[in-house]
Amino acid sequence: MNLRCLCREYYSLVDHRCAYVNKLKAQLRIVFPGFCKVFSDITGVTSIAVLKNFPTPEDILNAQPSEMIDLIALSSRKGLKYAKDKYEKLTTAAKNALNFRYNLSTVYDVLEMHIHFVEEFDKKINLILAKIKEFVDKNKAEVFVQQIEYLDSINGVGFLSAVTLMCEIGDFKVFSRPKQLFAYFGVDPSVNESGKFKGTENKMSK
Repeated sequence: MNLRCLCREYYSLVDHRCAYVNKLKAQLRIVFPGFCKVFSDITGVTSIAVLKNFPTPEDILNAQPSEMIDLIALSSRKGLKYAKDKYEKLTTAAKNALNFRYNLSTVYDVLEMHIHFVEEFDKKINLILAKIKEFVDKNKAEVFVQQIEYLDSINGVGFLSAVTLMCEIGDFKVFSRPKQLFAYFGVDPSVNESGKFKGTENKMSK
């Protein structure tokens, strides 16, 4: 599989993962409103660990505080102070959820399914990313790969962005002027003219 195919497969998997993350958030709003406000990333290691071990508000409220605090501290690796703060926020959210949720047992089954799919997509995404890095490492002598490394050295670009740009552009040598590259990406201004009419507002060509 070539680098462009790997890149496109990577972004396809990311898109599908995002769809399941959105579904997971939607289901949580039904049975556990407030949970998403406790964790900035609900598919992070700590959030997933909590959802797997204590999926319902009742589970959180009935659990031993030390058990939950230890789980949060271990999964987050941020210490007891962080874990205790998250535990307090979780218990508050769980108490509020008892009054404002729709308690549908089937939703918890759906939650478990969405978590499983997100984890599977994470495995596949990491596998594809590893293949991309392996391809680049094995072809360092190629000009194409050297251009990826040049882009990656620019602050704010990043490895994956550099690979994606090169896969879409090809070789920078085919563009003799910056304007040609702007036009290729469609960020050059379009000209709105017809006969003697000349528009006063221009937009990007694509």
